[in-house]
Amino acid sequence: MAIRITCYGGVGQIGGNKVLLEDVATGGRLFLDFGIPFGERRRYFEEYLNPRASAGLLDLIELGLVPPFRGLYRPDLLDLPEIQERIAAFPDLSREGRPPVDAVLLSHAHLDHSGYISFLRQDVPVVSTAMTAALTKAIQDTASGGSDLEREVAYFTPKLKRQERASAGRFYLGSSPARNAAYQLRPMLVTDAVTGDEEWRRFWLQSRARRKGIAGPLPQQLEQGALGWGLKSLPVDHSIFGAAAFAVETSAGWVGYTGDLRFQSKRGTDTVAAMEILQGLRLKALIGEGTRLGDDRQGSEEEVYERSLAAVRRTTGLVVADFGPRNIERLEVFHAISVETGRPLVVLDKDAYLLSAMRLADSSVPDLRGDDILIYSDRGEDSRGWQDVLRERHGARYLAPDELQGRGRDYILCFSFLDLKHLVDIAPQGGAYIYSTSEAHNEEERLDLRRLQNWVAHFQMAFVGDPERESGYHASGHASESELARFVREVSPGYFIPLHSEQPRRYLELLAGTAIEVRLPEYGVPLVFT
Repeated sequence: MAIRITCYGGVGQIGGNKVLLEDVATGGRLFLDFGIPFGERRRYFEEYLNPRASAGLLDLIELGLVPPFRGLYRPDLLDLPEIQERIAAFPDLSREGRPPVDAVLLSHAHLDHSGYISFLRQDVPVVSTAMTAALTKAIQDTASGGSDLEREVAYFTPKLKRQERASAGRFYLGSSPARNAAYQLRPMLVTDAVTGDEEWRRFWLQSRARRKGIAGPLPQQLEQGALGWGLKSLPVDHSIFGAAAFAVETSAGWVGYTGDLRFQSKRGTDTVAAMEILQGLRLKALIGEGTRLGDDRQGSEEEVYERSLAAVRRTTGLVVADFGPRNIERLEVFHAISVETGRPLVVLDKDAYLLSAMRLADSSVPDLRGDDILIYSDRGEDSRGWQDVLRERHGARYLAPDELQGRGRDYILCFSFLDLKHLVDIAPQGGAYIYSTSEAHNEEERLDLRRLQNWVAHFQMAFVGDPERESGYHASGHASESELARFVREVSPGYFIPLHSEQPRRYLELLAGTAIEVRLPEYGVPLVFT
């Protein structure tokens, strides 16, 4: 009995995971994540240069940003002669009477793991936790800027081939002539309980656009064995809720996949439990992340809480807390600080929408109906459908910029780099800007940090948590090197395949002297196990 594991992303780079798992004996196929390779993408695209939606997958196929297959992708994104010419020699994954792959096992909702699900055929189901499913839709609903082509994870608009007026022999892909044609939901199978209440149903059928609805099946709970595989979804700790590792039973034994994980937070016990379950399965192979290989610094959300609490207590003006989008655990930290200090937390409407969606999957998520969370009311831009729903339900919680002027000392305002322009409307006088996000990793990010510091200095705010001078205001969403080594050693698979790392060869040293054989992947080259 043999299995093949082929990596089409995350090889020698952080993110973009796309791992094809094939069981030769059964003909079964699974993809483990299907994310955007941001590092490779940045070689060709940036904020104002994006793949052309009117060209379908042409740009991405030409630049090698998607795996080279026929039969895997949405036909509507391939319906141009230029694309058909390019993919003619690609391997064909089509299977009679069944989708090209049995499912995508989605470890979490970060776009470097989920984003290119947008391109997959509609009959390919996505398996995830209920929280991850809810987050994929809420993130898509609130997306702004750029092209929708790469943001159609939870639902999508089928494209139609149209002829260019200026040339009888040229075509492009456009939307349906019926402007209000419904979006199509992608099939989602969730590994934990799904609430059947009206709020869950309304959320899934609510469109980001005002005049367009969504059609299709709501997420269903996955029944064991329904996909033809033995499957275990194992909650792990990460910087986004709903993260999970997976274990898949194959004809050659169990295969594990870590996704992204860490230990140093209040959900770290989930990672330990997942490690112990994987250990008990005696894995044939483990595919694991290595984001922080070479970095053994320790940090925790508890340390972030203590340092940020002290900074808030010594500040007499407005406090701005800057942390990564969708890092709800960090939002929880500042929510706890707001309660402790008596300063209401003010969040952006997109964060409020994420919170309301997450509460549908987990009632422990902070409740917008409490007195200590308010919503920042942006300048009068055209609203979208999700914003209309949010205002309808929580209109009394909105706070206008002029209500913050002169009263900044009463609030903690959750902003990040792209929200700095709103400081012009708020006009803070002093106060503190707490930078609670990761350090700059490249020249582009360093330039953004300098711009941020210029804004902070302009409004005479103290810059707290400067990553070049202060530590303890941010905790990584990934395990440190020693923790990663411990995880793999404890699980003790027969083979280990390092992924999602810029220095995967480091595992050869970390696992030296063990019975674990490290197999370094190459892009598109199958690793065979019997």
